[in-house]
Amino acid sequence: MSGPSRNRLARMDDVDLVDRVRHGDTAALETLLDRHFDFVHNVCRTILWRREDEDRLATARQVALTQIARHVAGFEGRSKLTTWVYPIARNAALAEARRRRIDPTDGVSDEPETAPGPEATVVLREALDDCLDRLPGAYRDALTLRLVGELDYQEIADHLGIVMGTVKQRISRGREALRRCLTGKDIAP
Repeated sequence: MSGPSRNRLARMDDVDLVDRVRHGDTAALETLLDRHFDFVHNVCRTILWRREDEDRLATARQVALTQIARHVAGFEGRSKLTTWVYPIARNAALAEARRRRIDPTDGVSDEPETAPGPEATVVLREALDDCLDRLPGAYRDALTLRLVGELDYQEIADHLGIVMGTVKQRISRGREALRRCLTGKDIAP
């Protein structure tokens, strides 16, 4: 694809790109996947964060990107694309984490454990995801972009089309709602 055509696609918003994908535009699909690659990577990385999970991280990321490519034409545009992408990436990473075969003698020592094991990490992630799913969409979108997408407040404001004060309010209220939800699940925030 030529430079000007690629630049034109890069300037298009996600909904327009999805529409082009529906009409068979593979360059639009490639642009979408490139645009959201880091987001998918970061979602998977929050679940598969250990050094020994690097291969699993790559596998989960590839599964998520493949699922996105297969199903993006069904995206209805009722939310931001990142809101639609998030559970796909999360589920791919959780599935990969569950596939882990754990040797019961691996890492056994007389020293107390200082970090949670893989099972505890998956339980915590599932509780966090459940609490995130219960949040109003506006809070969930802002928190996901901040915590998972690692965007700053201005980037979130630009992405959501709202002012920075509203972003700060949504993140603050969303964090408080998450804290209450996790406390209710008897998980320390």
